[in-house]
Amino acid sequence: MGIDTCAPDCLVEGNVVDRFSGDAIRATRDGIVVRHNVLTNNFVVKDNVVRVNAYHGVAVYDGQGCSVTGNVCLAQDAASKSKPWVMLGQKRNLAKGNTVRDNRAHSFNFKADAAVTASNNTKIDPDTFRKRQTAALTLINQQFGKLHPVA
Repeated sequence: MGIDTCAPDCLVEGNVVDRFSGDAIRATRDGIVVRHNVLTNNFVVKDNVVRVNAYHGVAVYDGQGCSVTGNVCLAQDAASKSKPWVMLGQKRNLAKGNTVRDNRAHSFNFKADAAVTASNNTKIDPDTFRKRQTAALTLINQQFGKLHPVA
């Protein structure tokens, strides 16, 4: 797992997950200590750059009122059968009222949320991915330096 969030009122922003062998960003709230809880209270996943050979680029399960915006997800290997998506999923049929917009990925699945507000989610292309990755890495390097203890 590249990034796993397990708390309400989270912000996952501006990360780069590159050549990771497992799932990328997964906001399930189903962690090691706390299980079967619901994401609520302004859960935000935005402006992340994810390159993996896995289906879960960005996946929010049972989210309520969450925002997933501006993320880009690209398959590490163009020949891979597993291509990352942006998805609203469910384990307990509780997903509702989420906003998903301005994301780029190989595919999108918002079926879990009948009340989703979705717009401008389009297929990713390698050039767009490279530009977003360069911008994210530049911002991180400016803020923390090329090698920093936060990574």
